[in-house]
Amino acid sequence: MQETVNKKKACWLCVTALITVIVWNLPSGVFGIEGLTVVQQRVIAIFVMAVMLWLTEAIPAWATSVTIIFVLLFF
Repeated sequence: MQETVNKKKACWLCVTALITVIVWNLPSGVFGIEGLTVVQQRVIAIFVMAVMLWLTEAIPAWATSVTIIFVLLFF
């Protein structure tokens, strides 16, 4: 049972990473927000990542918070 849970969490983590990369690289016109800058688009992608990680519980909530801080600092 434990192995199945770990595979499920790993799968959710991969799905979250894929969706984040897709949102990160979308053209800014897709969002429908006039005057959206690249930085604002990146913040939307990071927000999507955070929400996906919280909803799927692929990693613990405290690790999600640390991950977001890391991404904000280095990207």
